[in-house]
Amino acid sequence: MRKNIHLIIPSDDIHIEGGNDYFEANTILYLWGTGTAKRRFCKCCGILPWYIPRSNPDGVAITLACVKFDASKKAPSIVIKKYDGLNWEESHGASGIVNESKKEGSS
Repeated sequence: MRKNIHLIIPSDDIHIEGGNDYFEANTILYLWGTGTAKRRFCKCCGILPWYIPRSNPDGVAITLACVKFDASKKAPSIVIKKYDGLNWEESHGASGIVNESKKEGSS
């Protein structure tokens, strides 16, 4: 178990310092299983800063330790939910995780 604590946001809410070309040049793409999830690991240290998850292909899962919150604002509250990767389909249906990559007010 990786114990990767991450948060899921809509894909158009992410901002990558240096731009997408810089990010892609400095990471290695890794696909497995269904190929839906797209993970990019840092070429230097191996960290997984963010990825497109199988559970939310319209969103981005960001490793919480890689988030830089605006110091002038209050950090958002974060609710940690457990997800059973061994029983993926059941956990996906029961967790409501699919809603995490949706904008507030959208269905």
